Amino acid sequence: MTAAGDDFADALRRAGVVALWQKPPYPPRAEAPRHWKWAEITPLLERAVAETDVETAERRVLTLVAPEFGATDAGDRVTSVTNLSANFQILMPGEVAPAHRHSMAALRFVVQGSGATTTVDGHACPMAPGDMILTPAWHWHEHIGGNEPVIWLDLLDAPLIKQLDIVSFERPDGPTDLADPTLPLSFPWDEAQAALVAAAPDEDGVRRHRYQRTGGLPALDLVDCSLWLLPPNRPVDLPGGNSNSICLAVAGRGDARVGEESFLWETHDVFSVPHGNPATFGALDETTILFVGSDREIFKRLGHSGD
Repeated sequence: MTAAGDDFADALRRAGVVALWQKPPYPPRAEAPRHWKWAEITPLLERAVAETDVETAERRVLTLVAPEFGATDAGDRVTSVTNLSANFQILMPGEVAPAHRHSMAALRFVVQGSGATTTVDGHACPMAPGDMILTPAWHWHEHIGGNEPVIWLDLLDAPLIKQLDIVSFERPDGPTDLADPTLPLSFPWDEAQAALVAAAPDEDGVRRHRYQRTGGLPALDLVDCSLWLLPPNRPVDLPGGNSNSICLAVAGRGDARVGEESFLWETHDVFSVPHGNPATFGALDETTILFVGSDREIFKRLGHSGD
């Protein structure tokens, strides 16, 4: 660059201006898929119990982090895919994770243990394996332990809410019991499983059950979630699209190729399908079920579904 060019660059910096022909302002972000193994997570959850309690931590949560987002121990960009964060949370017998509410919407899919209860605006939702409980944005919720440890997967739209800079959080200073909910808060496993088995197979042989509200709306406004019963000995191909997905293995084992990555997954493993990555799933057991959470509803409402 010439001396004159150097002067121009200095002037741009002083003015807070970027010359678009010199540097692309929105470089594509290469997000690799990630596989989180249950066999590696469980000892960490056990250690988390020894390291802290809910009185200190309020929620004993381990977030599944994609390193491409530059997450640090200080909590910067702690996310699993672009618009969703996935956590494993553990609650021990007799513990109470106290009530709070926030601008992030969340769902809880129970992985292991039963007897705990999540209350949402004072309405009790029992927790057993396979149950899904919603805590929509700005709804009071607390978790009350039972007679055994309970572990669940949290899925939140927290990265989107943080990106929009509208994160709000509040603890109660009075009662948290509100009127009867206008949307379902709990989806018991036995009902969801029955609907999944009764669903007609799609062209790819997958039986799908979508969690939804009246009128075909997704269970949560911006988080679409469903159960997939994969056909044995038949690969399922998914084209790459704009949306991002988090997949939890509810039952069985399988293999997956996501983008350029290949891996074997087992029950309770979690893996991501970031946007733009074509994927192929294969079931290795007769009964192989995935819980799939997606941000496709966000892109649908923006007119960029691309799926």
